Amino acid sequence: MFGASLLIIVMNTLDPNQKKIQLIQDLLESAEKSVQHAKNLLEELTNASSSGASTFDSNVKIIEGVFKGDHLLGDDSERYEVAANYASKSKIIEGSRLRGTIMPDGRIKYTITEKAQYELKLGRVVTNDQHETLIQIDDYQAKVLWESITFFRLEEGDEAYIRVPKGQKAEFAVIDSSLTEEEGNW
Repeated sequence: MFGASLLIIVMNTLDPNQKKIQLIQDLLESAEKSVQHAKNLLEELTNASSSGASTFDSNVKIIEGVFKGDHLLGDDSERYEVAANYASKSKIIEGSRLRGTIMPDGRIKYTITEKAQYELKLGRVVTNDQHETLIQIDDYQAKVLWESITFFRLEEGDEAYIRVPKGQKAEFAVIDSSLTEEEGNW
């Protein structure tokens, strides 16, 4: 405490250039300490990794795979659920690659690692004989997450711009925007 007060008194007695020089020296000293601290942390992590020790919680599992429209098909051939509201809001295209972190409590946090290329098309909301809500695209129908339908307040017959994997028929379509929304008819 006394040292900081003394430094302030000394700084106040210096001319402006000396104050700037002192400030620069203090900043450089602080930066050097930060760099050294970062190097030490990196060395600790590198040594831990090379010795086989994990730097992650052992109860956390990392998975990767391909998004199938309503779930992730892991590279381990397992099926992992993807929250429909997350998939809808993130507008994840079928065929995109995801990485999931399975938390100790079972929740999975997803990150999109590679977005699938897509085409933007005009689609119409339809209902099939099994009472499923689908999107009519050109000459075929694709599934759509119900959360997208409700988010955009779409009803049978409404049109929306949708995203589908480029160059292929989609099993699942992603609603990009509603024509009703764009026309301001809400």
